Amino acid sequence: MSQELEVKSKLLDQAQRRSDEKDDVLSKQIQMLRSEIKKLMEKEHVLSKPKLKKNITNMERTDAETTCEGQPEMTLNDEMILGTILSEVESFKNHHNEVKHSLHKEQVEKENMKKQISQLERELKKKESELSAMEKKLKNNT
Repeated sequence: MSQELEVKSKLLDQAQRRSDEKDDVLSKQIQMLRSEIKKLMEKEHVLSKPKLKKNITNMERTDAETTCEGQPEMTLNDEMILGTILSEVESFKNHHNEVKHSLHKEQVEKENMKKQISQLERELKKKESELSAMEKKLKNNT
């Protein structure tokens, strides 16, 4: 009976350690994701969006509500908020990539137009010089 109790006690301790390790890993991931979210928000200047501000406020409130060990309690609501924020971050990343791609495309088009303008200006100067030469020739012939 005593041995069974010891075995179960050890198993319980191991399960508790695994749970604590898992909590530590999740807390680090949450903190990393929160910092990434804040960086992206600052980069994209989206702090003016009320829904995102509300989610950030909820996240910060959740940070303040920690257990005795300093680990945040993950409730279903927290997980939903985190999921919402993560999907918004992904959406912002996609939008950011689309804007970057569009900007690059417009810059390429701008360069092509500059080249065309330069070529047309050269052609115009050539035509003007040909026209000038023809006018001189006409004056000399008359």
